[in-house]
Amino acid sequence: MSLHSIFPCETLCLIGEFLDHTSLLHLALACRALKAIIIPRLLFRHVRLVKLQKIISFCSMLLALSPAAGATVKSLECVHRASAPSSAEILLIAQALQRMPNLLRIDIPIPFYAQTPTLLSTLSFHSRLYHLALGISDASNLDSLPQLRGLRTLHITIDSFAKVNASSALMRMNHSSPLGSVLLHSRETLESIKLDVAAFMPVGIYTSLDVVWPLVRLLDLGSLALGNWEFINLSATFPAVRHFVAPLKNKATWYRRNQSFISRLTSLEGDWKVLRAAMNAGAPLVRVVGRWRWTPEVKLEFLPPDLECLVLSVDYQNVEAFVSHAKQTPFANLKVFAINVLLDRNTHCEYAATAISVFMMHRYIIPSDQNTQLQANFGGMPWCAHLDYVLVNFKLQQTVDKTARVQCWNELVERLPLVQHIGVRIAAMLSVWETPAPGASNELSPVRAVEVANYHHMLRWT
Repeated sequence: MSLHSIFPCETLCLIGEFLDHTSLLHLALACRALKAIIIPRLLFRHVRLVKLQKIISFCSMLLALSPAAGATVKSLECVHRASAPSSAEILLIAQALQRMPNLLRIDIPIPFYAQTPTLLSTLSFHSRLYHLALGISDASNLDSLPQLRGLRTLHITIDSFAKVNASSALMRMNHSSPLGSVLLHSRETLESIKLDVAAFMPVGIYTSLDVVWPLVRLLDLGSLALGNWEFINLSATFPAVRHFVAPLKNKATWYRRNQSFISRLTSLEGDWKVLRAAMNAGAPLVRVVGRWRWTPEVKLEFLPPDLECLVLSVDYQNVEAFVSHAKQTPFANLKVFAINVLLDRNTHCEYAATAISVFMMHRYIIPSDQNTQLQANFGGMPWCAHLDYVLVNFKLQQTVDKTARVQCWNELVERLPLVQHIGVRIAAMLSVWETPAPGASNELSPVRAVEVANYHHMLRWT
């Protein structure tokens, strides 16, 4: 009896949704009957490619296969931060995109549009697209952005060195601006907007229009040059926003005119004065990200006692002062805590010792009698013991061997045995370990580590 007669193809595909790419590949190589279903129907459904060589290899393979292979791709994410591809490589990627007519999600970062807008024009082939995240190196590249409709997610990240002409049509919130046209055509469907393009809604251009995005719940203007945006009524323009990433501007006063907007936020990323203003306005915050580094002058007592997620940055020399202050601040409901330790280029750091000083100085002993209340002699912050996820992120501009991350984890897992996920990032490299039960930890695959980190940092709260 064949496998197909026992399990219909649809059932096998549903089972495959619960397996990662590595497991699917092993299964395909071990079972000839499943190979035709798994490759490409399941393996190609959600494609995440890291580094240009793998991106080019996948596109070349896709063009060599039958059109049915490209039709199975629903999600494409390309992670590449090195030098820009050549014109020939960009053309190859564009040709491959045209072979993926059923794409629902596209996530392609900088620098793919540095030389030619060819890839942007291929987006017109994807009428079912609902998630679009683009990285561009020149705002003028957006002139080639097609008129897309029905988007639920629009994220545009621009190179920090790019210049935007204030008189450019790109700046106008109307249908003559490619970006404005996309935003307006998706007004009734957009749920998440992230824009780095400066002053995308200048006052005077749209005052006679009823410009409202009624469904947007996540609004990220964290890198936006304020311009006339400073005077927009956020409550009227984005009435459903609950997660907001605020611009970092010393002299900004937007929040004073938007008290009703910040008062309903449940998740806020901003500088300390914006966070404090939201609390004073009565915001029911459960997630807070301090986008300016913590200093001893910042007192955390103003944060809500029922806070569930806290992310902040601390200079290496202020770590001890932060721990001393934070362990006096009870966060009884905290589920996620992430700390970014900022290091200068020439600073010598004992990573494991620093991680221990942040969380706990002494090992956490689980009594043999599970009915006994757990106790320990804490030297760090006692509220870390029962978190779902902790991350210590050492931010520095140099490469560090993975051994340092493993040493950090070895020390942390002994002190935080009840924490389900422990993440350690040193420079650009992230490792996440999962502990389903004390004494049973395993390191997650790089793809799964990113998924877990994204879930706890963002998706869980939005």
